[in-house]
Order: sequence, then C-alpha cells, then structure tokens
Amino acid sequence: MRHYYAGLLSGAVSRFWGLFKNWRAVGALLLLVSGDLTRQWMSGLPHVPYQAILGGLGVLFAYALLRENYEEIRKGRAAKAELEERADSRLGILFEPVAPFVQVDLSPGHPSVRHVRVGVKNLGGQRVEHAALKLEEADPHNAFTPIELSERHDMGGPGGTGSQRTFAINADDTVYVDVAMKRDGAGEEIVLRYARPQHNMLAPGRYVITLRATAPAGEATSRRFVLFVNDEHQLTLEPVVPEAGD
Repeated sequence: MRHYYAGLLSGAVSRFWGLFKNWRAVGALLLLVSGDLTRQWMSGLPHVPYQAILGGLGVLFAYALLRENYEEIRKGRAAKAELEERADSRLGILFEPVAPFVQVDLSPGHPSVRHVRVGVKNLGGQRVEHAALKLEEADPHNAFTPIELSERHDMGGPGGTGSQRTFAINADDTVYVDVAMKRDGAGEEIVLRYARPQHNMLAPGRYVITLRATAPAGEATSRRFVLFVNDEHQLTLEPVVPEAGD
C-alpha cells in the first residue's frame, strides 16, 4: 500500500512539474495571481508571501518560455543538419561506352569475355559509407530483384560468389560496379554480376533494367538501361533516354 501511495504522489508531482514547463500554463497562472481580486485576497491571508509567489511565477514563466524556444531551435538545427547530411550523400550513376565501363578480357585460344559496368559517383562533400548498387528490376526477367551488384571484378573479388555488397565512396570519387558479363560468340548466356550467390544467367536477348544507388543517409537515385547482345554477339549496355515529360 505504501508503494501505491508513493506512486500516486510521484505521478502528481510529475504532472505538476510538467504543467510548469508549459509557458502558456505558467503565464495564465501568473495573470491569475497578479489580478486585483487575487492580490487583495492573498494579501489578507497571514504568512502568505505574495510578492515572493508572484516573483517565483515570473521566473518560472521566463524559464518555460526560454525552454520551449530552445527546443524549437534545437529541432530546427537537427533538421538542418539532417538535410545537409542528405545533400552530402547524393549519388550519381554514370556510364560511357568506353573503358573502364566496358572491359574486354582476352585469352589466347578462348572467346574474349566482355564486362559492362557503371560508376557510382559521390556527388556530395563527405565520404559515404555503406553505399550500394542494386538491380532493382529487369524486364522481362525479374525473378530475383532487387538484388545487390558486386564491385568491379578485378578490384572487389568475383561477382556472384558472395562479394562485398556495400562500399565506401570518398567525396567526388567514383566506385565501379559490375552489371553483367558475357563471352563473345553466339549462344553464350549473359551473367548478371550479383554480389551474393543466386541464379544469375540470362538467355541472349534484350532486357530493360533499372539500377538503383543508395546510401544510408541520402536519397536513392535510379537510372534505366538496355542490356542486350548486338549483331556481333557482344554484350552491350545503353542508357535509356527519358522521353519528353518523364
């Protein structure tokens, strides 16, 4: 029973103190106490330090008002810092039909192997940790998307066998991420460069893919490409040009 009454008393004190942290409530009480009728009534009571009560309420009013303004300023600063952090985590997806975006591995007596990749560029002013590039969708093949793609195979280990799924990018730097590879020649399948073990073979054809670059604190950015095998049986990647109004 003693604990019950202690809990009631603690709750009452907490609610009472919460009231005095609200400058509007303190201000209303201050106006009430400073009114003529209240002043006359309290002045007639013995041992009631009216001026001290009025001064104490004034101090509480100033404290509550400053505290609320401080909280608003603190929230505003936190929101500004979050916006700045998001701006510093902007990523871009780059591609050009030249090295290092296109790489051909030659081996005497064997078909050449062609790799296509994109660059994930840090457009912000700070280093970005745990960035990732995902194959968001592939039309008409969409079985295992979204799925992370692996870093450039000659820098981050072989794709599709458990390679690193995220990476760090310094300010204004670019990390190259493999999208797919294929041996030159008729009938050879396209191998998607997944960063984790998964069925990643596509029949030679034409696929519209969406790549999505993400960072923990930044806005994601997406870009669409056409992945196909040309008339020379070579793997090709081309950006999709947005139509007017897109």
